[in-house]
Amino acid sequence: IWISYAVGIALGLYIHLSMVFVLISHVIIYGYVFLKSPSPRYAEYWKPFLAFCLVGLFSFQLYSLVIPQVFHTIFHQGDKVSSEWTNPIWTLMETIRGLKIGFATSFGVLGALVLFGVGLISYARKNLLVVMFLVLPGLTGIAISMFLQRNVWPRFFFYVIGFGILVLIRGANALGQVVARVILRRDENSFLPKNLGIGFALIIVLLSAWSLRSAYYPKQDYIGARTFIENMRQDNEPVVSIGYTSIPWQIYFAHNWLVAETLEQLNTIKKQSKRTWLVYTFPIYMKSRHPEIYESIQNDFTLIK
Repeated sequence: IWISYAVGIALGLYIHLSMVFVLISHVIIYGYVFLKSPSPRYAEYWKPFLAFCLVGLFSFQLYSLVIPQVFHTIFHQGDKVSSEWTNPIWTLMETIRGLKIGFATSFGVLGALVLFGVGLISYARKNLLVVMFLVLPGLTGIAISMFLQRNVWPRFFFYVIGFGILVLIRGANALGQVVARVILRRDENSFLPKNLGIGFALIIVLLSAWSLRSAYYPKQDYIGARTFIENMRQDNEPVVSIGYTSIPWQIYFAHNWLVAETLEQLNTIKKQSKRTWLVYTFPIYMKSRHPEIYESIQNDFTLIK
């Protein structure tokens, strides 16, 4: 089983390096259990230790040809700019915003948080190690990202979604039992305490299913934006894109649109016509990477859509 664990973790690291947060959390838990044991039996601890060593060996083999590039990507800071993307509060707010979409309403978000808290308490009362396995990977990821001053993208924590679902379902079942026993005063062995939690879990599923329709929409509607601008602008009015959004325009959607990388280039394009259309995305990125252009956008342009 420990060889299978080593292979699984190594393959996870090969797919995405964020798996290292899970590995580090497991090492921390391993050390915690070892140190907490009053008289550790070393024969029981050498197998997981060997598994961690095998993870390192397998990962080294998988990444052996690109190890310099991996370390350069991890530790290279590039231009030091102030960005909200390095702030875990921004990550938390974006996650909550996503939950609001997923659970349809703000009440759904609040209910999910309550169930999550109840689930954690329920797991902790049964076995604290379970909570550590569920929570530590996410906390480790946030701590390491902040230490390295890397962007804390919500997608870096997709691997904890499964853990979160387990906690939510646990919370739904625990809350159902509490409601049935304490509020409705039913015997814990009767039908209601055993099944009310299942009803709560089904409500979560139904509320989340409402958001599935948005999964089939474009993440960023480039075609819609192009159609809108082409219908609104005059033939002699230039369209300029800035930042990340320039790549898809130039390659796929609007080959004739212009690109500005500096404020001087933008000003030169503006002089060509009385009205210039400007397209960009990610205001946070613009404020960080193109502050002069972003200031010009705020002062010299009018937001249309």
